[in-house]
Amino acid sequence: MSFLEALKANFAELLEPLGSWGRKPPVATPDELREFVASRAGYVAQVTLYGYLKARVGTRYVSLIEDPEFAASMTIARDHIYAACLGDLAVYAVAQASGDEGDSERLALAQWCVEQTLATSPIETLDADAHERVMREFRQRLEFTNWAEVSAETTFTRSADALVEWSPVAPELKSNDTEIVENSIRFKWIGVRKELAERLDAEAVLPHWREGQQEAEVQE
Repeated sequence: MSFLEALKANFAELLEPLGSWGRKPPVATPDELREFVASRAGYVAQVTLYGYLKARVGTRYVSLIEDPEFAASMTIARDHIYAACLGDLAVYAVAQASGDEGDSERLALAQWCVEQTLATSPIETLDADAHERVMREFRQRLEFTNWAEVSAETTFTRSADALVEWSPVAPELKSNDTEIVENSIRFKWIGVRKELAERLDAEAVLPHWREGQQEAEVQE
């Protein structure tokens, strides 16, 4: 079986978690949006990485993941890919919320989603300096984000790049796999965006965020 055929064969297996989520309540508050972003980013990061490795190494997959050195490299790759997925989805999800508020409010909400996720569920292989670097790069990204122009085509690029960059696969093999691997993660994002469109209460998120900010100011 060729690499492309193996990757296609894994698609059905990798999509099973999406189907198992079933019907969920609306995403209407900043906390619910953050939870959605964190959980779906983790899902996409894990299944695309493991799917790529399974397709690439075939029957050697089980023996490789039992090797401590290779398992450690998988964990590092997963964490870096997750950080990229988190940033991509946070930007896209916040952009879908309705409201005529200034861009500063969307920027603050997206930054909070990523900061809170990393603070409450730290990425195990990234030290404090790496965490700060992730946040610094994300803040820089937000400064140049045009919220009116956020789209599926332009937003989910960093996660695709990270999947190729960090996957523990020989460079000479990656060079042949790049287009297929990038398309695999784009494929996974389709299901996540569909679920977000079905569950997001676009009219509610930003008003809830504004209310929470105002309450915090009063308490100070």
